[in-house]
Amino acid sequence: SLGLPSLATMDRTHIRHWLSSLHQKGNKPATVSVRYRSLNRFFGWCVAEEERSDNPMDRVDPPRIPSEIQAYYGPHEVEGVVRAIGRATPHDLRDAAMIMVLYDSGVRAAELCGMKVEDLVWRDRTILVTGMASKQRRVSIGHKTAQAIERYLRKRPVKSDWLWLGSAIKPLALNGLRMMLERRFKDAGVKFRGTHAFRRGFAMEYLANGGQEGDLKELGGWQDYAMVSRYAKANAGERAIAAHKKLSPGDRLNVR
Repeated sequence: SLGLPSLATMDRTHIRHWLSSLHQKGNKPATVSVRYRSLNRFFGWCVAEEERSDNPMDRVDPPRIPSEIQAYYGPHEVEGVVRAIGRATPHDLRDAAMIMVLYDSGVRAAELCGMKVEDLVWRDRTILVTGMASKQRRVSIGHKTAQAIERYLRKRPVKSDWLWLGSAIKPLALNGLRMMLERRFKDAGVKFRGTHAFRRGFAMEYLANGGQEGDLKELGGWQDYAMVSRYAKANAGERAIAAHKKLSPGDRLNVR
């Protein structure tokens, strides 16, 4: 509808027009930035394969992304929801375990719903997940999350290759996951800010507790450091204050 030529023959004017149209359609700045980076990699490949002599993206400024981080869940909110669920039924155990995995590992909603029992590696408490573009990676979970999963598997009524069951032996779908979370958050009296807020909360808490940006990038499955750097920047003030509590020059003075 934009009358654009094929990707391989686009010039910077076409690209600017396309990026502008993404903004006009209501795409978030972060989404436009992802599209920009993907197209930049494509044109880099074209040049390497001698399909083009130049990369038109070299003269197109990247989209600006606001520095503030969108809504995320803090540890007290997650604790409140999990505690409100309890352990009365297999569904309770499933829902609590799913929330623990979302917050503890930072996996995307689709990655969570696509998990199979065979993806679990109990020995080192990792889960093999299939992310964007079918890329696989291992994510780590803690003792409490592993215990929550094991408790759910012991009590679920049927066996299945899928880890998180909806009805019968079918996996819980994305819309089912969202409906479950909305209900659980409402019951706990905690505002629901979307499934992706778990992923943001994971990143913020991981960095706040001393995690390294490179490790966060690998665990979260981000293709580059753009998003990770945003989390690190947003978290920098809190981390600096926490570090000062341990390194306070004043506390090292021999005074009373």
